[in-house]
Amino acid sequence: TYSIVVTNNGPADVTGALVNDPLPAGITTANWSCAAGPGASCSPASGSGALNNVSVTLPLSASVTFSFTITVPAAFTGNLTNTATVTVPAGTTETNPNNNSATDTDTECLPNAIYGTVYGDGNDNGLMEATEAGFPYVVVKAYDASGNLVAQATSSERGSYALTGLVAGQPYRLEFEPPPGFFDGAAGSANGTSVQFVNAGTKSVKYGLHLPGQCLPQMNPRIVGGCAPATGSPFSVVSWRYNTRDVVNTANITGHSDDRTFSQVGIPQAFAADNTRQLAYFSTVSAPFAAFFPVAPDGRDSIYVADYSGAGFSFVSHKRLVRLTTDLGVNVTNQFPVGGGDKIGEYGLGGLDISDDLKTMWVVNQGKGNIAKLDISGVTYASLPATAPTSVTEIAIPTGVSNCVSGRFRPSALKFYNGQLYVGGVCDGATGTNANFAVKILAMDPATNTFTQKFSFNPTAFQAGTFGNSSVPQTNWKTTVSDFQPYLQDFGFDDTGSMIIGIMPRQIYSNGATPFGYWVRTWRNADGTFTLENNGVSGPFTSTAVDFPSIGGPGGSWFLDQGADPWHGASYNGGVFVLPGTGEVVGGFTDPWYCCSGGAKYASWRTGAVTASHVLAQAKVFTMTSVDQLCEPGPMEIGNRIWVDTDNNGIQDADEKGIPGVTVKLFKSGNLLATAVTDAQGIYIFTKGTETNPADWRGLVTGGLLENMDYEIRLNKLQAALAGFALSPANTDATTGGDLRDSDATMANDDAVIPYTTGTIIAGKNDHSLDVGFTPVPLSLGNRVWKDLNNNGVIDAADGVAPGVNGVIVKLLKSDLTPALDLAGTAVPNQTTANGGYYRFDNLPAGDYVVEIVAGNFTGTGVLVGCVSSRTTELNPNDDKDSN
Repeated sequence: TYSIVVTNNGPADVTGALVNDPLPAGITTANWSCAAGPGASCSPASGSGALNNVSVTLPLSASVTFSFTITVPAAFTGNLTNTATVTVPAGTTETNPNNNSATDTDTECLPNAIYGTVYGDGNDNGLMEATEAGFPYVVVKAYDASGNLVAQATSSERGSYALTGLVAGQPYRLEFEPPPGFFDGAAGSANGTSVQFVNAGTKSVKYGLHLPGQCLPQMNPRIVGGCAPATGSPFSVVSWRYNTRDVVNTANITGHSDDRTFSQVGIPQAFAADNTRQLAYFSTVSAPFAAFFPVAPDGRDSIYVADYSGAGFSFVSHKRLVRLTTDLGVNVTNQFPVGGGDKIGEYGLGGLDISDDLKTMWVVNQGKGNIAKLDISGVTYASLPATAPTSVTEIAIPTGVSNCVSGRFRPSALKFYNGQLYVGGVCDGATGTNANFAVKILAMDPATNTFTQKFSFNPTAFQAGTFGNSSVPQTNWKTTVSDFQPYLQDFGFDDTGSMIIGIMPRQIYSNGATPFGYWVRTWRNADGTFTLENNGVSGPFTSTAVDFPSIGGPGGSWFLDQGADPWHGASYNGGVFVLPGTGEVVGGFTDPWYCCSGGAKYASWRTGAVTASHVLAQAKVFTMTSVDQLCEPGPMEIGNRIWVDTDNNGIQDADEKGIPGVTVKLFKSGNLLATAVTDAQGIYIFTKGTETNPADWRGLVTGGLLENMDYEIRLNKLQAALAGFALSPANTDATTGGDLRDSDATMANDDAVIPYTTGTIIAGKNDHSLDVGFTPVPLSLGNRVWKDLNNNGVIDAADGVAPGVNGVIVKLLKSDLTPALDLAGTAVPNQTTANGGYYRFDNLPAGDYVVEIVAGNFTGTGVLVGCVSSRTTELNPNDDKDSN
């Protein structure tokens, strides 16, 4: 099944565009239907066979979606390649003809291979949804039943992988190796954990990755933005819920909260959120154009903190956290001026962020060109200023890493991401030429304060755009600010770990003049470096955004929507924010989707096209300086698998099955919190929620798991699902990743118990390493065949001294009368009575069985010819003297 989406990205309505899809080669049977969005239409709306000149009407920003189902013949071999195209009517203005066709190629699946996808599970719900993308460069390994590594693959740029050279139909243990800092996404119906068990020939084995500590889109977090004052507006801190947006062209102000004015806190330069306590820290802008960027009332060295613990994460109050100069002696004045006077990027504070454990804050000192590190572990909002930071460490950025020529490295923005502090800025080239200018991103290891360069590009190699759809050259920093001198204003990371960077011209901070800025995306490479978009392509993604060829872009075209089509080619004015799991990036724009307004634009980071807007002001004079989010921390889930450890080595082998129906309980301080029952694969999970079905595989904990708390996972050994099993040895795999494979429980009275202690800041740190193995206890079944001479169903003196009958062939069946299997999974062989009529079946798993006296015993030369079964007594099923 294919989904073909046709969207009109402007600049005007379209009537009579023609859609075609001739079917992949070798395919002759297909059916399709078309669903039209508001104002759009398809003619005809359904059909069979190929799509031949289906006419569509598309108002500006509208879409139609074709659901196209083909039938693949059983004898088909090779790959499926399908191409759909749209042709615009004559006379239609087409701003980007390169996105009028799309091709999908599906690789033939082999029975001796395993196929699947690694993806970024940004919303941590265990499903790969349309807004989530594949995750590249994850190593996937396959082990056979003997524990041998037999295949290895690395996920592609789109997250796909193929493990080949396997044995068709045989079981394998798959191990996924997430990059440092990433955890399993939530276990779900369409998402396994980092250790999975599948057979060769399986075609869709998914593994979701999640970066913990982030807001989830299903929480509808509050977005907090910094704004330079629009005409007539004093507000510089605004906020709104993420899902409060417009999906149609409008200049009407969207619902939001005006939280603080510039006279109270200045203009925020950068935000950093503490979502455990719903606090937003922010630095403020230092720029010479006071009409737009007034100095904060407590001085340009001030850092503020706002309390957003109200209903819906709404604003409550704000306080000053600290003044770096006055309180801690940090000099933020312009110590390395480019010419005379203070200009943006040369003084004051830049970006700031905080560590995942909420103990450390870093802030850019633009005046000195270094990083100030503050200990905020003792900060209590209610007790400020008494608990404000009292010391600071200044971290120099080595010139050998920034590697600037004929100028200085000017840090301006930073982000703490996945355990690293990323610092963005420019090599200003102030004493050289455009060739010496560069935008750079460095990464700092917070444990050692060592830096490495991750990204560099020279923006003077391409032109920026203007509000009036013309282009403008970019230049190195100069003594006067009268042209487009790039300033790295903000950046963020999408769900693939790639960066999106916001660039603003220094002009607007010096005199309020346009041109506007732009945002560009990068692609994360396997070695952790980044590559700039080129001609509307970034990694595996190709832009479908409206493109204005007259306004340049890397390689001649932009990936992300830069303006307000169809009127303005460039209107980006600051801020970069990505909410994981949405597939969107948010930034500030004049006319974010419609004329005569200012606010935020939502755009797809996979296609670059605008998806929504949020209007904050009915004025074009508007600049957004920073964007962040506030929410309740996401849940943590723990658990994994209960399995049959056939060889009793405490390690999950490829051919060892899960045990269904096992009741697993979670306790805290002796109190039962939740109950789960393993599913058909032996999986159980404990996570946050309100329990409605204690027999489900997912046990829900009211309020969720707590930080720094001791828990116990218990399985009662006497339950029916574990009859005939003994607990496997614990923690037997000391190799790398062994805890993901081995058993973790030990016996305490009648319970198998796993003690578990959560850590600090646990949101999204899912732990799927809590496995328990049970080894089948070998059981035996049997006794005796005898001649019951008095037919009373009991062996007694009347039956003689030696009543047993030797040579009787006895067969063992399962309760459904199919052949019984032993612990090794092989058919149990027939037994022949001997030594006085005795027989025994050994090495059996627990279960219900039927013993059959084979019919051949009663015919021909059989030893029971002429005999019939004596009466059945079953006075005691465990008595060895009665007849069963």
